[in-house]
Amino acid sequence: MLQPLIEFLCTHSPYSSVPPTQIAFLAKRLQSRYYARGQPVAADGGLCIVRRGRIALSASDATTLEAGATLLGPCQGIAATDTLCLELDADGFDALGRQAPDLARALADAGLPRSRPQQPD
Repeated sequence: MLQPLIEFLCTHSPYSSVPPTQIAFLAKRLQSRYYARGQPVAADGGLCIVRRGRIALSASDATTLEAGATLLGPCQGIAATDTLCLELDADGFDALGRQAPDLARALADAGLPRSRPQQPD
């Protein structure tokens, strides 16, 4: 059951550069969450990986995140389409830093979206 998720993660940066055991650690802790088009999406101190669909970083910004893209909290956006995300809450993200340090470092170094000054409309 986890293997397709691990394979998905390993095809996207920064996960592709991390040891598979640390990707498996993450995959076991991710929760799937569906967002209808127009619904706010927030990482809230953890992380949010787009599995399917697209997330706009703001209503006035044309930048969208597609499958494999990651938001690090605190960060928010708007589901530009019906979107399926894989989420890890703040406590899980803290545990990730201790148990999967290479992955935590890759996420920190990846320059991922973290916060936006505008609120979703």
